[in-house]
Amino acid sequence: MIPVTIVTGCSGAGKTTLLHHLQSTGALDKAAVIVDDSSHIESSSLRVFKTEEKMMTISGDFLRYSVRADVIKAVNQILDEKTASHIFIETTGLADPAPVVQTFLMASGLQQHVEINAVITVVDTCHIQSQLQQFSEAAVQIAFADVILMNKSDAASFKEVERAESSVLSLNPFADMYQVSYCRTNPENLLHQYSFNLEHALTMRQERVTEPPHLNDLQSHTITISSPLDPVKVSAWIQWLVQKRGDNLLRCKGILHLEGQTEVIVLHGVHTFLSCHSIRRWHPGEEKKTEIVLIGKNLCVDELKRGLKACQAA
Repeated sequence: MIPVTIVTGCSGAGKTTLLHHLQSTGALDKAAVIVDDSSHIESSSLRVFKTEEKMMTISGDFLRYSVRADVIKAVNQILDEKTASHIFIETTGLADPAPVVQTFLMASGLQQHVEINAVITVVDTCHIQSQLQQFSEAAVQIAFADVILMNKSDAASFKEVERAESSVLSLNPFADMYQVSYCRTNPENLLHQYSFNLEHALTMRQERVTEPPHLNDLQSHTITISSPLDPVKVSAWIQWLVQKRGDNLLRCKGILHLEGQTEVIVLHGVHTFLSCHSIRRWHPGEEKKTEIVLIGKNLCVDELKRGLKACQAA
């Protein structure tokens, strides 16, 4: 399986700078890069595929999903060449990452050959506050991130950095975050995430979880329940979540404690795509609980909590 890393962020944040940095470290030596037709990345030693965004809709499980037809075409071309060991995709400045992510989760022709490594969001520390107020896409890009690079941190004051990180973490409490200058960071922080692989359970930093501010109506919510849940009721709740709230649900990540189940169940999703999978047995003495992070627009946290709490086993 070839890993795919999606690089997103507002214009000027440093996405192309990140790719040039990775190239200088040798991390892109056997990689292919898919960029928008207007991208300025050029290199004689880098395999670059330029595309023009083309959306298409596919159906599955009574739902419809938006995917990127141009990305599918470029990836198939890369696979035909049989030379790339990693694929990077740089999105445009105000792009919604959802269709790109859903392309790899839903396009059946790609699932046997590639898997998502991570969504990396590059943040302009000096300007993210104003960007969050002006562009809803800035918040969405943060919500989708598995890794957040707080770029230009060296050019911001301590208070600006603190304020920027607080806003970012309120939108996405489970992403790894790094303060960087010119996107210089150890490639190992980025290249081996495999965040959409269900073998990687939720590792959320509790100190990050706070009541989020309302930024363009996008918020993150954490629901924790100690008592075991009824598997049938949980299945029905997940179906309701996907069908009724999926369009507003950007990311969902968590673990489930199910009655009669000796294994940890991981829940992971993007919009209307949600998957559950057992990963291992509960360790002796380990606290058994259900903990789910939901990131989305206009989500009613009371409604979500009531629905999940109603799934508790009798």
